[in-house]
Order: sequence, then C-alpha cells, then structure tokens
Amino acid sequence: MGINTVRAFLETQVEDLCATTELGVETIRRIRKDFERLLEVRVSQVQHQSTGITSLDDFLGGGLRVGHIYEICGRIGTGKSKFCHTIALKLAQQGIGCLYVDMNGDLVPALMRKLLVDMGEPPEELQRILSLIRIDKVWNLSDLKPMLKFIASNKEALDAFGLLIMDSLAILHVVRFDKKKEKFSENVTMIRECYKLLHEIAKIGNFTVILTNLLISHEDDSKITPGSFNIGLQLNEIIPFLPFTRLRIDATDEKSSRREISVLTSNHLDMNAKVSLQLTHKGFI
Repeated sequence: MGINTVRAFLETQVEDLCATTELGVETIRRIRKDFERLLEVRVSQVQHQSTGITSLDDFLGGGLRVGHIYEICGRIGTGKSKFCHTIALKLAQQGIGCLYVDMNGDLVPALMRKLLVDMGEPPEELQRILSLIRIDKVWNLSDLKPMLKFIASNKEALDAFGLLIMDSLAILHVVRFDKKKEKFSENVTMIRECYKLLHEIAKIGNFTVILTNLLISHEDDSKITPGSFNIGLQLNEIIPFLPFTRLRIDATDEKSSRREISVLTSNHLDMNAKVSLQLTHKGFI
C-alpha cells in the first residue's frame, strides 16, 4: 500500500492503516485527528458568514465557515428544517444567495414569505430577499448527482449563491430504499460521489453547505451503526478529510420551545460547547 502523503493517509481506511503500520486503532485515530487539524486553514484566515443570531455565531466560532460542510442532526420534530429556513432567510437578508434543495417535498415559497413577515421584514423588502433564495425539488439520487455536477462546473451558479442547503440528502437513501443488495451498494456509492461534489462546490464556490439528517436510534450516538441507514452519520468515515462539522438539535423537553444545539463531530469547535435557542413562529432566535 503506497501511502506517501497526508491526504493518502486520511483517505485510507482505519483497519488498513492498522494492518500496514501495526499501530492500534486509537493511535491511528489520534494521528488522523492531528493531520485533519494540519489540513485546516488557520482560524484567523477562515471566512465566516453570520447566521444573524449572535449566540449561534458565538457558538460556531464566528458564524458559518465558508468552504465547510455542516450536518444538522436531530429526531423528528426538533426543528431541523425550520433551522435551515431561518438560516437561509437570515443570510438572504444580508444579500447572500441560497440554493435550497428540498428533498422532503414540503417547502414552498409562501412558507418562506410568511416566516419573513413574522420576522418583521417590511413589505417592500420581501421580494428582494425572497429572490435570493432558489428552491429546487429532488426526488432521487440519479437526479441529484447531475444537478451537483452542473453547479460545480457553472460559474454563474457558483457566483449566485453563498449557501447550499440540502434537506435531507439521507432521505433519498432511507425513504426510497431498495432492499436488493446491489441497489443498496449503488446508492451508497452515489451518496459518496454526491458528498465529494458538495465538498468541491463548497471549496471552489466559497459556499457554506448545510445538510440535515434524521436520528432514528435512541442509543447513544457513538453506537449508531450503518445498519440504522442514517448514511450521513458515517460521512466523516466515508470521506475522512472533509472539512466537516456535525451538530445535533434536541428539544429540552416535549412541551418546550427551547432547542439545545451541541457538537457531535468537529475538528475546530469545542466538543463540549452548547447553545440554547428558541424555536418560535419567527424561526430560531
């Protein structure tokens, strides 16, 4: 096995590295973490986009990183999609375009307009802000891949947007899942290719990419396996060198509108950091 660069080391599976180097799993993982940090641009040089929510920006170390992929995880009803709606509108208010790829099929312009009105935006500003958000529907992986390829190769598309939201990439695999083994493998391969395209788009287009993912297990997150079919939960194993942060949204209790956001995976955020936000008719505040 020829491993002569840091990137090659990061792209090699842990078990293969253990067999080649005779080092233990924990040692390999620690070395990989160190290499991932070395590949990250120095924090002082990293560009951020404000979410428009001060406490969230502070939690994120200055806002959303440009060229970075965020995955927002949570159980049903915790507000993952509403979080994305809020962020899209907050950035559009700053003049930043957003491509919102809706895979749930329930996002319509009227919903975004109502949320913007509830935020207190004056009527004369509504159309200008909403025009910066493009909503596309995607129903299967075979349609998603060419869309991402087009964006990656189209300068006009790259220049038009600063935020790409995919709500939710994993659902294309989970809901429309074919039990035939060969189809399962084909889907996983296509998801890997889509993630790589997302990384390319984030880097060359100076995008921030936000994905959502449903947690369907009640186990501790560290124990969630590929058998849960939450493919996004293995994103950093599939492509280990991605600049990637996974956040989790939780309801503090069933009747509360408070939402706690914590860090599940990140190579630049404090793993113990948390922020508490309110989910209201105005979105997250």
